[in-house]
Amino acid sequence: MPYLEPQFHIGQCQFSPDGHWPAYTSDEAAQGNEVYAQAYPSDTDKTLVSNEGGSQPRWRRDGKELFYMGPGGRVMALDVKTAPKFQALIPRQLFETQMYLPEAGTRANDTTNLMFRYDVTRDGKRFLVNNMVQAAPAVVSPPITWVLNWTGVEQMSMNAGARLGLYEILAALGAGGMGEVYRERDPRGGHQSLRRALLRFASSSRRAPSRR
Repeated sequence: MPYLEPQFHIGQCQFSPDGHWPAYTSDEAAQGNEVYAQAYPSDTDKTLVSNEGGSQPRWRRDGKELFYMGPGGRVMALDVKTAPKFQALIPRQLFETQMYLPEAGTRANDTTNLMFRYDVTRDGKRFLVNNMVQAAPAVVSPPITWVLNWTGVEQMSMNAGARLGLYEILAALGAGGMGEVYRERDPRGGHQSLRRALLRFASSSRRAPSRR
């Protein structure tokens, strides 16, 4: 028989190590998703664990601490006792993350909200978090142009100031077993971020040129 058949949406259920207190996310509160702990197998005793919103509950292995994800990507923790009855202290913030969180109003059983985006070690001291990584807007990676097996490139001058198609050679960067690497500039842009690198193969192949 089903253990819980609530009229609200629930998800992310995690049983306490002693098997008597599942913690889960529910959208029954007016403010949206919160974390609850409820007795098992009896469902008569239920406690609101989080405040101001919460999801993704995780237990420490000894059952004395419960973690969850609070608003704004904050990892929260609270000390708990599961016997003889459930008791929880006030949640405290451990650290902030750049974790993706569903938009406000997302139901607890929606696909995007069923996923756990972090985990914690048995002792509760180390966390693995799926953070979003965003490059700073001002950082622009210079593009790279590779010219492979270009007919006649071995006979061309590759000194600074030489032209290869539309591009001007600025300097040689290095050489190795696979060829030589040069820094180039697109005169049409004229900006530092438009510098590129060229790879010239030392092969004497006369195959048609290929570009990547």
